[in-house]
Amino acid sequence: MKRFIFGTLLLTGLFVLSGCGKKTASPEELFLEYASLLTQGRYEEMYPYLTAQAQEHIDPETFAARYRNIYEGMGASDIRVNFREQGKEGDKKAQTRLVPYTLTMDTVAGELTFEMSALFKKDEEGGYKMEWESQDILPGLAHTDRVRVVTTPAVRGQILDRNQVMLAGEGTASSVGLVPGKQGFDRYCGGN
Repeated sequence: MKRFIFGTLLLTGLFVLSGCGKKTASPEELFLEYASLLTQGRYEEMYPYLTAQAQEHIDPETFAARYRNIYEGMGASDIRVNFREQGKEGDKKAQTRLVPYTLTMDTVAGELTFEMSALFKKDEEGGYKMEWESQDILPGLAHTDRVRVVTTPAVRGQILDRNQVMLAGEGTASSVGLVPGKQGFDRYCGGN
């Protein structure tokens, strides 16, 4: 009997304690986790942060492949995510919360910076999930859009003087240089 009472009290205590202090993560905290995965290229692990409605429109494999194809195609590296000032802190009990941020990355086209916002909605359990769309990859990107990166090597134009004589243009340039002490001039200039 004592074991039964002790076991019941222990299970009740564990049950009560498991619910105590359980804090729902804020949208900002969730976005920090999401952004950390993004900067590490761990796209598959970002999928559970999406709302059920967003997950209805894209499966985990397509979601990860879309990020991977676009970012790798752009040669994206050194991805940085920084929160922007929100003005006033949002209502802690609001059904939706907007998290403004700046996305910066190095690409084959140089450094790109975008001002973006992530929308978080409360789910059935009272926690927040990200209402994801393709424009969360790049601003203005629709679900049906594709991104293609084409690099075109620059061709030097000609610079002509007023008499149409080329001053600069495509061609081969030769250069000759001397390294002091390496030419053997010492024997002619009083050296050994």
